[in-house]
Amino acid sequence: MVSDNIANSLFVFAREAKECTDVPALGRLFQDLVAPYGVTASSAWAVIGGDVKLSRGFGEWPKVWARHYADQRYFEVDPVFESLLKGFDAGYWDELVSNLPVSQAGLKVMEDAAAHGYADGYSRLIPTLNGSYYLVSLYGKTLVRDPNVRILFDLASIKFVHEGVMLLNRRVGTPLKDHDLTKRQIEVLQAKANGQTDKQTADRLGVSVKAVEGHLTKIRKQMNARTTSQAIGLARGKGLIPRSYNSK
Repeated sequence: MVSDNIANSLFVFAREAKECTDVPALGRLFQDLVAPYGVTASSAWAVIGGDVKLSRGFGEWPKVWARHYADQRYFEVDPVFESLLKGFDAGYWDELVSNLPVSQAGLKVMEDAAAHGYADGYSRLIPTLNGSYYLVSLYGKTLVRDPNVRILFDLASIKFVHEGVMLLNRRVGTPLKDHDLTKRQIEVLQAKANGQTDKQTADRLGVSVKAVEGHLTKIRKQMNARTTSQAIGLARGKGLIPRSYNSK
């Protein structure tokens, strides 16, 4: 049975979250709710094509760690993220990590997180009506372990994502879809839009020409475009790449 204190906190959060008029206010409200339980930062990131997409995130997120996480492409080896993608619904990080064999690269992610001040955490993957998923993560040194707190984390995360996506939809004017491009796909398309050849794009990104060709094929398929030029036009229309781009 949920404690009266937790139930009341959830009720107040749900009511006030629905009344939020902007994403930053919602992020602060969510963080205020979970802070008493050892949470020092919180975030929700869209998961698109296996990438955690920073441009589709919100919350009182740990900016330095989030950028480092993206720059290092940790989402490719993060054992917490891997566990969630493989069907483990939610949990404290140590619980999720214990579900799978952890590689040395995965251990490095956890060690690096601890070095940034986040030795403990709670994460959940939440589907949305847009057909996408959002990764909600709560960060801290030592989170409270209690069945009632777990319920608060789970239910509040669902409301947090629901209201956040609704606010983002209103801000951009059209529903966000899970067909948006990944960070690497955008990099490839930006390079092509700037007139670079496949070889130049591959050299610039440190990948093979075949990898670039593969990205372009997926991009055209995702965007239902017959040519790369058409895909570039569509991406510009959606605001995924700028209308002019300079690699310098």
